[in-house]
Amino acid sequence: MTVATIHDRLVRLRRDRRGVTSAAFAGAGVVLFGAVAMATDVGVWYAARRDAQSAADAAAIAGALTLPRATATQARNSALDLAARNGFAHAGATTVAVNIPPMAGPRRTDPNAVEVVVRQQQTMGAAGMFLSSPPTVQARAVGTLRDDRPVCLLALTDGISLGGSAAISAPDCAVASNRRSGDGFSISGSASLAAYTVSAVTTCDGCDRAALRVTEPYKEWQFAATNPYAALDTKLLPRFNGSSCLNPSGQATLEPYETNGGRAYCQDIRLNAGETLTLRPGTYYLSNASLRINGGATLRCSGCTGGQGVTIVLTGNPNTVGEIDVNSAATVELNAPANPADPDWRGILFYRDVRASTGGTAVRLNGGAGLRLAGGMYFPSSVVQFTGSSGMTGCTVLVAAALDFRGNASAAVSSCALTGTQTPVTRRVAVVE
Repeated sequence: MTVATIHDRLVRLRRDRRGVTSAAFAGAGVVLFGAVAMATDVGVWYAARRDAQSAADAAAIAGALTLPRATATQARNSALDLAARNGFAHAGATTVAVNIPPMAGPRRTDPNAVEVVVRQQQTMGAAGMFLSSPPTVQARAVGTLRDDRPVCLLALTDGISLGGSAAISAPDCAVASNRRSGDGFSISGSASLAAYTVSAVTTCDGCDRAALRVTEPYKEWQFAATNPYAALDTKLLPRFNGSSCLNPSGQATLEPYETNGGRAYCQDIRLNAGETLTLRPGTYYLSNASLRINGGATLRCSGCTGGQGVTIVLTGNPNTVGEIDVNSAATVELNAPANPADPDWRGILFYRDVRASTGGTAVRLNGGAGLRLAGGMYFPSSVVQFTGSSGMTGCTVLVAAALDFRGNASAAVSSCALTGTQTPVTRRVAVVE
């Protein structure tokens, strides 16, 4: 073969295009297959990430729902159970971490917060041709109880009832019941209620009636509202007898514990028609004694301005702790102290010892009473009964074992900052991180 022949064949080979399309298609096919494989696997992983986030959210809510009524272990188990029900059981390639409080984030010091972190290693299909190790999807959620609405009327154990022609007005606050069995709230007869909302741990009887006028729909099976006065239940109250007692009978002005030598009033404070009793700012202990204001009598505070006010504490032996009885046409004008000598009484107007007997009605506000009460009224073991017209203005926060309305009353939380009164709040679960 001559050199010329060899040269001609090389020229023809260089110019030959047969098979180029096949080679190009083969190369493009490999790229296309890889792209489709990756897209398919990435879609699966994206769906797994979305499902993991849904499971984490549900588990965090379940834990937060359980935590207020149970131990941290029970809350953790509730979260793990919800994650498993949503396809992410803590086993094998899936890990579910439940942290109370959260390990990171702004809620890491919140004792009511539950953090759930879901991790799951994914399987690889054709993407294994391009990746050296399978990816892991991760989702995180933090559920907690969030304060919702201020509460001005709160029943702790025995519910709230409105009957007869009761007409209650609390337009800027919630009415709440923490009762855990039976109806937490009931409204019957021609009674009516105007409130921001009604919140009950159990059920609400009659709340579908037109007589219930609320800004937000009433809520059943809710969390218990907070009780900002619960610390008073364990407060060590002074005990009085003999020389540590005073008799209020016949006096037109009473001095408080802080200026009367650290003594209590151990006989009833009773005012009859035409009588007026003036209190000085401070704390008044009534030891085994009641406060009884009859029709036509007046009880007021002199000097209760600029944050000054009074706190009336009913204490003594459990079976003989006194009562509060305000009758028709009586006038009571009192407000709580914003900065008392004992900070535990800040914003508290009335307190009846939690150790008092729970039998019967211990606080009665009866027909036509002209009440001008501002502050927190805390009766943790007492039934409070309203009959007739009892108009309360300004800051009215009433927390009792039970509330029974058979007359008209008003309540508001609009000016509680003036008395330093803390307000209960309703709570709801939210995913916050």
